[in-house]
Amino acid sequence: MIDNPPTFHIPSLPDGEQIVAVSETHYTRVLDVLETAFPKTPRSFFYTITRRDPAYRPDFSLAVVKDNRYLAHLQILDRTLLFDGQPLRVGGIGSVGTRPECRGRGYATALLNRATEIMDQEKMKASILFTGIHPFYERLGWKSVPQSEQEIPVSALKNYRPPYYTYRRIRESDYPVLQEMYALRISPLTGPLLRTTDYWPARAGWMFHTGVALVEQETVTAYFYAAIYDANQPIMTVTEFGYRQEDEAILSRLLGAMARKAEEMNCSILRGFFYPDEAVRRFGQSQRLIAGEKEHPYLMWKDVGENRNEIQIHEAVAAHRFLYWPTDAF
Repeated sequence: MIDNPPTFHIPSLPDGEQIVAVSETHYTRVLDVLETAFPKTPRSFFYTITRRDPAYRPDFSLAVVKDNRYLAHLQILDRTLLFDGQPLRVGGIGSVGTRPECRGRGYATALLNRATEIMDQEKMKASILFTGIHPFYERLGWKSVPQSEQEIPVSALKNYRPPYYTYRRIRESDYPVLQEMYALRISPLTGPLLRTTDYWPARAGWMFHTGVALVEQETVTAYFYAAIYDANQPIMTVTEFGYRQEDEAILSRLLGAMARKAEEMNCSILRGFFYPDEAVRRFGQSQRLIAGEKEHPYLMWKDVGENRNEIQIHEAVAAHRFLYWPTDAF
């Protein structure tokens, strides 16, 4: 715990304003900032995605402070990605917010500049973030990574639905098997998080997505997580999936279980990153299940220091080999 957090004097800030590392005991002040910056989002959301993140570090929580009042905030989230089979440490940027009455003073820019310095000092190779305000981050060096999600009508899967007794909620005892399937699935891809065993139990109170395991003779053969992001749209987003082996019977049951769960959630469309999985892509195309694509423009990337990885990412995107799970986002 940081009792006396370090301060950083940034020339771009007015006199009397500092950037400080937020101690765990002062994190409630961060929530005060974020609930005013994002009034439609409960403060519990920010607490959950940050403090329950297994990679959370209090010294990576940065705030602009004046006269002991917190005015703006940014969180660096420590991530290690698999990049062409090799681990690549990156810094995620999340929970960026400024009190409404303090906007326009350059606080977010100062925080991002300081975050970039820290990431460079920590020998992180790049930075990633998700946003809908690309021009702001583009002027600071982040660039968009184009991605598309595929859509499958639930009605197209009516012949694939498995019996109810063949799938259930994910249990704690399933975590080692999920880790094995996840590692198998991501091995040929660029971008997925290199997960530790701490990830799976932490996720239950961190992401809150519905988890489903497919079982055959008490053995887990596949799994998926799903969520509804917009209550006004009949779309269930498949936020992650995996399976034990490339078998059409397993893939059909997996997609069929997704369809059943979508029906339970009153959704008529499945949406997810299906194409980076070569077996699912082949199966979906051969069965003519994919009905369309939806642009997913939110991910941005910035090389840190002298590192140059952006070109390889775009090559991986073009080859359907790039994937950064939304479940690992912030």
